[in-house]
Amino acid sequence: MFMQKKSQSSSAGKCMIGIISGVVAGATVGSVLALMFAPCSGKETRKYLKKKKDNIADTMKNTFQELKDGMCE
Repeated sequence: MFMQKKSQSSSAGKCMIGIISGVVAGATVGSVLALMFAPCSGKETRKYLKKKKDNIADTMKNTFQELKDGMCE
């Protein structure tokens, strides 16, 4: 009976190690492929993302202000 429980625990540990290894391998392959097939340089991508962030922030501020003004009327 004791041996059976130990065997089940060992099997669960091996399964967990397999899952973690798969996630790490997938993340590594995905990162490498993303770097290889990126359409722009890092500097251009950062500029683009900053511009998008600023646009989204402005849109959110304007929407919030419109909602706030609408509640006060």
